[in-house]
Amino acid sequence: MVERGTVLGGRYALVAETGRDRAGVLWLAEDREAAGLRVVVRLPHPELLGDATYAAGLRREAGVLGALDHPNLARVHAVGEHEAAEESGEDGPSPRVVYLVTELVDGRRWDEVRRDDGGTLPAERALGLVAEALDGIAAAHERGIAHRGLTPSNLMLRADGRVAVTDVGVAPAVPRADRAAPAMTGHPGRVDLATARYLAPEQAEGRGSMPASDLYALGAVCHELLTGATPFTGSTPAEVMARLAAEPAPPLPTTFPEPVRAFLATALARRPEDRFPNAAAMAAAAREAAVGLPRRHRQPGPVARRRRMSLAMVAALAIVAITAALVVYAAAPSGEPEATAPEGVGASATAADGGGEREPDGERSELPSSTASDAEETTGLPGTPSSSATDGEQSPGDGDDEREPGGGEQSEEPGEGGGGAASGGGNGEDEPTSPPDDGEPGPPSDCGGDRWGQITSVADGLPIGLADENAEPGSALVMGGHSTYGWLRTDSYQDLDAFLVCDADGPALALDTSSRAILLPAEVGWELDDSAPSGAHYLRAFDQCLTNNGAGQQLTLGTCVPGDARQMWRLPA
Repeated sequence: MVERGTVLGGRYALVAETGRDRAGVLWLAEDREAAGLRVVVRLPHPELLGDATYAAGLRREAGVLGALDHPNLARVHAVGEHEAAEESGEDGPSPRVVYLVTELVDGRRWDEVRRDDGGTLPAERALGLVAEALDGIAAAHERGIAHRGLTPSNLMLRADGRVAVTDVGVAPAVPRADRAAPAMTGHPGRVDLATARYLAPEQAEGRGSMPASDLYALGAVCHELLTGATPFTGSTPAEVMARLAAEPAPPLPTTFPEPVRAFLATALARRPEDRFPNAAAMAAAAREAAVGLPRRHRQPGPVARRRRMSLAMVAALAIVAITAALVVYAAAPSGEPEATAPEGVGASATAADGGGEREPDGERSELPSSTASDAEETTGLPGTPSSSATDGEQSPGDGDDEREPGGGEQSEEPGEGGGGAASGGGNGEDEPTSPPDDGEPGPPSDCGGDRWGQITSVADGLPIGLADENAEPGSALVMGGHSTYGWLRTDSYQDLDAFLVCDADGPALALDTSSRAILLPAEVGWELDDSAPSGAHYLRAFDQCLTNNGAGQQLTLGTCVPGDARQMWRLPA
């Protein structure tokens, strides 16, 4: 008998039963060989293990998945057999129990995510979640494994914002008898109402499962995320499955954008051959449908807003900078061929270009650095170095009337503007440097505003910049990137703040569907948490914090950790 306290394979101690489904029983367990690591143990129904085909398939697929390390699939740790009589002491043949050990995912089920967000999700977020799930399903399909039982209960959103698909390959085939059975629950292998609503027509008709069945299931899940209901409903599994076998899926309401409606129409096609050719193609289509959605269909919290930066404006700025440089070059004396761009225009320098020492990527700065113009705020901050910026870039202050762009001129004195003093190892007694003189250059041409400046990390003093010189929507934002344009801070949306590149018409600091920092052509509101020390702030969205992942690395959202300097930011005043 398997019960609490049973140790499977001499290693996995069962702690508590956590659920049952048509494939078996789920247990929370501790891995005694991994310092008590919490895992999930699945014990298939004995009736299913009597099916030699199912038992052999479970062992084969668990072995394949165990060797597959994909960020969107819950990891399979082991598959084994346990003789129950080893602990019960009963006479007679020892019943053998097959078990599957998988990762315990720290996160929320998708039905919980939808409920917590008020019953539905914006199209952008729903499509982003589905695309990530499809990435994991595509990896399983490539190895010949179909899920066969996708529902919101085995689709997880991890605490770090990534999607994880669980229970891949464990669901049994749908019995043909289920189409007419009046009661389905409580019988091993039978379909309950929660499962029936996500089945594909071919499964409801008893024709078996295939990779295309998983695509239909994710289409049904996406429909529910968007509307709050699955395409087919009913009071019993038999009623739902009868509708699946006889009716086409209803289209999305016309209030949804046409790309989203077309995506769902293909995903929920009755015939498998009319759906997307594979999971990878469906993932690409989901991401494409999410591009350029109207404001009300974008993901909230950051809250999508109104302003857009014309791509023509970006191009015009670049042309002005190049033309000005050519004019200066043409006017230069013959003995001085080198051209210089006008101050603040096209002057772009990455943090990686400068010298000096810096902490390795990923390490937290216990003694954070500050910008020069934060002098009054940072007095007394433990370990504040005297240098004002890192690697040859100076950052504008948090309260000065005139600020210097992140890519401006370096300090005239060696060491005052470089990274050599930004080691973070001071004793807290160094005095900060003075703010820049009134003669220092301000924002680049055509950029600026009353609250223009840089967003710099307390951990290493680096500014948030562009991965390349183009301030276009979709551009990645990295630590120490091209910071010439700077950021204009606004607070025009209730108590939220937004950060726009260059000026009030620039694209905004935002997030993609994988919670990575990018520019979007709309103003986005961030919640500012001023509980960080010495005037710094945490930037919050989705109850997570914007995180510095090291020089040259794209910023992401991460679990908020009080005191983590990588999540503390100095902002334009």
